[in-house]
Amino acid sequence: EVSDPVEGDQRLRQINATVSGASSVLHVPKLASIIDQTFDSVWSISNAGIIDASALKAVEGTSIKLASASVQLPELKSLFSGRLDLASDGVLSADNLASINASSLLVSGGSLLSLPGVKSYSHASTSNSQHVFLQAKSANSRLELPNLESISGGTHYNSRIFVQAEAGGVVDLSKVKQIVDPVGGNMSYRSI
Repeated sequence: EVSDPVEGDQRLRQINATVSGASSVLHVPKLASIIDQTFDSVWSISNAGIIDASALKAVEGTSIKLASASVQLPELKSLFSGRLDLASDGVLSADNLASINASSLLVSGGSLLSLPGVKSYSHASTSNSQHVFLQAKSANSRLELPNLESISGGTHYNSRIFVQAEAGGVVDLSKVKQIVDPVGGNMSYRSI
């Protein structure tokens, strides 16, 4: 486990990893979870870099950025308050990922992100002014949530979900049956 502890001064704390370039490898095959209490760590894989995190099951408060790289996370089941950001033909294989609550998913530059295991999505806000994105931007960029059936907004002031298909990008939410701004909480400036 890689974990940012709850204790102490949390300002400007991050747990970052960068793997860039052919033959560059981060080998962490027993890593089961990444937890950042401050929600600003970044794991970046680019330019054919390789990360071996085949046992990774849970990611919290961390962005995973892929650019011109392909990553397989076969055991990943949960991404909470994180971000998947795929650019420049980045590819993430995470077929067992079922929970993406409070997370943003962004694809661009001809990338594809398909998460067939996700059936519901909740903003799951924890404080005011939190925004999350489901976004595909640019031609041949696809965000596919082919089995997603419901989307639920946040309950705090200015909680927002942005669903954006721009400049030829495609966001596939073809099985969504319900989008709900829930009753309760502070309803000011909330939107989906």
